[in-house]
Amino acid sequence: MNIKRTLLFTFLLIQVISFACHDTEILSVTSTNNGNNTTTFNIECKIGVGTLDGYSYGFALIFSNSTGTAPVVLTSPAFTPTLTRPGYDPLTGYTGSSIGTGTAVTYFSSRYSNRSDVLSYESDDDWFGFGSSTYIRTITVTLQGCVENIHLDGDFRSSGTAVADVTCGDDYLTGFSCCSTVNSSLDTTLCNGGFIVVNGTTYDGSNPTGQETFTLAGGCDSIVTITVTELAAITNSINPTICSNGSYVYDGVTYDANNTTGTHIFTSALGCDSTVTVTLTIQNQITHNIETTLCYGDSIVVNGVIYNGNNPIGQEIISLPNGCDSIININVTEIVPDTAYIDTIIYVGQSLDIAGVVLIESDFEGIVYLQASNGCDSIVSVKVLMLYESTHFVPSGFSPNGDGVNDYIGVMGGGIEEMEFSIFNRWGELIFNADCCCSQACLWDGKYRNQIQNVGTYVYYLNGIYTNGMPFKEKGTISLIK
Repeated sequence: MNIKRTLLFTFLLIQVISFACHDTEILSVTSTNNGNNTTTFNIECKIGVGTLDGYSYGFALIFSNSTGTAPVVLTSPAFTPTLTRPGYDPLTGYTGSSIGTGTAVTYFSSRYSNRSDVLSYESDDDWFGFGSSTYIRTITVTLQGCVENIHLDGDFRSSGTAVADVTCGDDYLTGFSCCSTVNSSLDTTLCNGGFIVVNGTTYDGSNPTGQETFTLAGGCDSIVTITVTELAAITNSINPTICSNGSYVYDGVTYDANNTTGTHIFTSALGCDSTVTVTLTIQNQITHNIETTLCYGDSIVVNGVIYNGNNPIGQEIISLPNGCDSIININVTEIVPDTAYIDTIIYVGQSLDIAGVVLIESDFEGIVYLQASNGCDSIVSVKVLMLYESTHFVPSGFSPNGDGVNDYIGVMGGGIEEMEFSIFNRWGELIFNADCCCSQACLWDGKYRNQIQNVGTYVYYLNGIYTNGMPFKEKGTISLIK
């Protein structure tokens, strides 16, 4: 042991061990954000050393924040490696597993061993000295992470003896807030009309998005972004059609003519309600009426049944493709055929034309079928007698009063090839002339110049040729009677 150390030990034996530290504080701090989650601090420290000290002393800087995640002191050359107390050996800076490897091993190794958030400066001085001193040094250190507080631990040890003064320390607040805002999202799907309440705010289809801020136990904020999606109302409609006397069953409910509409609520796989509306259509019973007129002897077939004059009325039920019944009412009327009779005489060379269809030029007796205006057959019973002689005659008088009886006068007869018929009044004036006989066009209606003539006697002249080539002439009188 050298002389200085022997003298100090002798002095310690006869003195009451005392220790005091003065003016130990952090004077100022400047910081630089390096942009890579690291910050470099320049810490100006005032170190006050007590009146009694030995070679085993030092101090420490502890970096902390409120999040519980300690910053990391980066290793040399990221911090000041050594600093010197005036007139003494230097203090060496340590961090992490190197803490306590200096002379002040007992104190620092027991308190801060292996801490990456602590930077200790430990004495390597092995000389004893007396008196107190205060010195100021600036320590440069680069840290990874956020720092809210820097604590200066100036609790010195003298010769390894636990002489401590808790006032030998100081705290410096950097002004940084190390709370990391926790961002999260809440995305949810709501049934139509549903809602959720977050932090007292109601979110639904009318207010689907927003942000809510919560304060965590550590004092930091948590921001939650809320997004809700309201499902569209699930609706469906069923529109069945049934027969008038039928029914339709849906979800256990019977629908018929007395219960045509209803609503059913179901829960989907998402837990939302779906609505089904049932609207029933009643297919009215279809009724057809067949009223028709049949010619004599004709018939119609409805649903396999023959309807005619012998079976004119009935009702048939037919099933349609939609399953409903259709009722057909049948009523047929059979037309009684028109019947006419012709019994006449024609002269040789003449013919009988019946409705432009049948031409008779000789003796005939039989039935002629003609088509009437209603499309059915008209039956004509015909008897024709052919006279092989030629003859003519003129009636002696007529009464053209419009009563439909004997209103015309002219030449009657048959077998006439050519003829001219003339009528004169009593003054010899020609008042009628025709070149034919035996039809209304060849008959006089008693008018001259569209005026009905007076009652009296009129003279007629007749000149003609029979069909056998024999000529004939005749003169006579006729009476006009009213």
